[in-house]
Amino acid sequence: MATFTGQPNTNDNFVGTDDDDIFIFNVSDLNARDIVSGGGGFNALRLSGSGTLSAAQLSRVSGIDKIVMETPGLVLTIPQTMISTIWKPGYGLQITGSSGNDYVDGRALFTGRYLDVTAGNGLDVFLGGGSADAFRFRAEDLDGDTVNGGSHVSGDDILYITTPGTVSASAFANVSNISKIVLAEGTNSLTLGNYAASGLNIVGANGNDHIDASQADVTSLSITAGGGVDSLIGVNGINIFTLVDLNGDTVVGGSGNRDEIILRTQGVTTAADMAYVRGIEKFTLANGTNLFILADTLAVGLGGKSITVVGGTRNDTIDGSAMSDAVNLTIDAGTGNDVIKGGAGDDIITVTSDGRDSIDGGAGVDRLKLDGTQSAPPLDVLTNVSAVENITIYGGKLINLYNTMWNGISAARITISSSGIVDGSSLTADHAVEFMVYADSIVRGGAGADIFRIGSGYSSTDPIANISGGGGADTIYVATVGATLDMSNLANVRGVETFILARGDNHITLDDAIFRDVAGRQITFAGNDGNDFIDASALSSYNSIQVTSHIGLDTLIGGAGNDIFHFMAEKLDGDTVIGNGGYDTLSIGTAGTVTAEEIRNVSGVERIMLAAGQNSIALTDANIVGLANSRVEIWGQAGSDNVDASALSRAYGIDTRSGGGNDSLTGGAGTDIFRFNIADLNSSDSVSGGGWADQLILSGGGSLSTNALSGVRGVETIILWGGPAQITLADSLFRDIGGRRITIQGSSNADRIDGSSLSAGHSILAVGGNDIDQIIGGADHDRIQGGVGADILTGGGGRDQFVWSNAGEGGDSILDFVIGQDQLLFNPAAFGVNGAALDVRSTDVAGDLSKTDLLVYDGILDDGAAVRSLLGGNDSTVDAGLFVVARDADNHSVLYYTASADGSGGDTGVHMIADLGAIAPASLGVSDFLIG
Repeated sequence: MATFTGQPNTNDNFVGTDDDDIFIFNVSDLNARDIVSGGGGFNALRLSGSGTLSAAQLSRVSGIDKIVMETPGLVLTIPQTMISTIWKPGYGLQITGSSGNDYVDGRALFTGRYLDVTAGNGLDVFLGGGSADAFRFRAEDLDGDTVNGGSHVSGDDILYITTPGTVSASAFANVSNISKIVLAEGTNSLTLGNYAASGLNIVGANGNDHIDASQADVTSLSITAGGGVDSLIGVNGINIFTLVDLNGDTVVGGSGNRDEIILRTQGVTTAADMAYVRGIEKFTLANGTNLFILADTLAVGLGGKSITVVGGTRNDTIDGSAMSDAVNLTIDAGTGNDVIKGGAGDDIITVTSDGRDSIDGGAGVDRLKLDGTQSAPPLDVLTNVSAVENITIYGGKLINLYNTMWNGISAARITISSSGIVDGSSLTADHAVEFMVYADSIVRGGAGADIFRIGSGYSSTDPIANISGGGGADTIYVATVGATLDMSNLANVRGVETFILARGDNHITLDDAIFRDVAGRQITFAGNDGNDFIDASALSSYNSIQVTSHIGLDTLIGGAGNDIFHFMAEKLDGDTVIGNGGYDTLSIGTAGTVTAEEIRNVSGVERIMLAAGQNSIALTDANIVGLANSRVEIWGQAGSDNVDASALSRAYGIDTRSGGGNDSLTGGAGTDIFRFNIADLNSSDSVSGGGWADQLILSGGGSLSTNALSGVRGVETIILWGGPAQITLADSLFRDIGGRRITIQGSSNADRIDGSSLSAGHSILAVGGNDIDQIIGGADHDRIQGGVGADILTGGGGRDQFVWSNAGEGGDSILDFVIGQDQLLFNPAAFGVNGAALDVRSTDVAGDLSKTDLLVYDGILDDGAAVRSLLGGNDSTVDAGLFVVARDADNHSVLYYTASADGSGGDTGVHMIADLGAIAPASLGVSDFLIG
């Protein structure tokens, strides 16, 4: 070790030893002509006096590791040549200030070695260079000093506070370009004021530190606290607080939404421990076993609406159940078997699949991200998962779903996204899943109504994922625009009842294989904007499709089953619909006008369903060609419908069902059917049968006046269905009737058919049902058949015929039978008489009645037993059909029929046919009967 002392007015040339040397100069004696070479060791330059040492004066000084400013007021400018010759690798130039106002200028320094300046008392000026410089102050000495860290490429310009104490905001008034502040051990109070920097790192030590950066203009702040109960207030930018633990510390983030607390030690952190934490968006736990309980007070001061918690590598418990819906939690559980509890917000939970984590999403719409890319997860990895509405599974591993996952969920479905194997086959009907699937996915739904979404990245040449819908009404959503689906890419799809198509020109071709496990053997397709083509022509009769068309010119081809095609009236304009076999339906979902031109390409459809409201539809033969019964059904609903089939030829017809409203129904040249509820038909309805034999079918019970039928014309048959009904006929019904006769068919209940107001030339063929009917003819030649039941029949004027198909239809009363004008007509197959005609009349009770057709008895016969008793004494030897007429106690002529003229048929073998009123039995002749 050597000591060298500079001499005044001398050009010194000092070369140090290999030890730690000292060079002593008065600043007035050191100039550019002096040569100082420190040599090896840690060498010091001790300066005294006053004045300035420029870079030029120090240009020939080298190998110096430390400068000691022994007297105040010195001004030093450090040249690069001086700092680049420091002996120890990686060390900087140490400068120790005096007790006065020191000035050190290192701005000429570029990258390489750094300055390490220790301040004394006084108002110092320290200017750093291009490296990561260090400036050391005692807490009480930094107050008005100028410190500029300079500019550097890497590392930090560091301000060291070497003693505990208070550093106020005013102390930083002239501090700039400092990126790191290191506090001393003990209790510190540091207020940055309006200090400005892009980034700042503050490192505390053991002790209760107070750091306030709330007024600082710092974009990103990092505070690393030591032990103790600290108070840390961040900037209005990004804050990262690293703490040993949280145990009553005050930590306040800024107004941004990227503030974080990093805990360095494992353990328990309760809500009480975080009572003074505000505005922190992220918590990162230490590796180890942690219990971390969040409090709703953490929502105060948040820049956004989310808090993130990152777990460690062991078994953590992260409990956010106390959080309200004001905050959404994002929890990354890390590895280990963790226990995670979400809050009332929409939480996101990420776990690895190496364990069996217990996860309760809490209220809100929560998401679970399961990372199975690193290791194969257990099949039961989701056993302890509940109250999570959305699950994303990364990695192509097999994972089972459980009913318990729906605990705490109010939504109808859980959404699961996976490119692997997800098995929900054990799920019950009230636990449905919405699957996000990819080309490699294998997913199995349960008994609920599951949804499978095919991503937009699907190519029409790729097979769709392996999908098994399971029970319930399941749906596939195809997001690909203009998808092409056929059995080459649908081969692995089964048990799916509905396909929802994306926009574009979709092309779908089906066969029976797609119906494996499909409930009801029907699949629904919902189209979108575009020209869709759906071909189900290969389907068997036990499979069918239901298609909802949208905007575009679609082509829909049904199969052999009962297919349904849905259109809006305004969108049906030239679309092609071919029903093919089965009972097919075209359902028009909106009210409007559909012209014959707009449905020119609709064929093979047995039924057209109109929407509620006012509709108008026109039909042509092209719509009916190929139908099994050559007739199309038109079903109306509430509203005034106009159905025009006038263009139909004789080979085709319509079968319309009115749904209420004032309808206008026009048939064509064929046999048409018009159906009304009897309560809905009124004078505002218009029914025009057109040509051929048309029918009006009236269902339900009630009364129908002549006025209600005033709009009906050209209908040859009226059928009552259900009943009991009362119908009054008028001459207006006979408009456009070629044969001038209308058939009225009664219901199975007690009907009243009244044609009494009909004039001559207008006749009816009235047939009652299975109850006690009342039928009244008009002025013309009517044909009246009461049917089963004790009917009351009135022929009215004209030559009327009263008809019985079999003896079981007897028991009737004819109120106005006219001998020689009206006739009693019987079915020869049911009423066997001697010979082909009823032509043998007798009054001989004792003779052989097997040759007699009509026995006229002048006495009184009250019932069938009396008739059988009477017949028992005749000479008949074989059974033969016989009509018997006799008086009853009321002096009415009563007509009986028995198939056993010898009386051998028993009492039940004698049938009372009709009470003919007050006419004398003797006046009834064979001409009043007709067999045929």
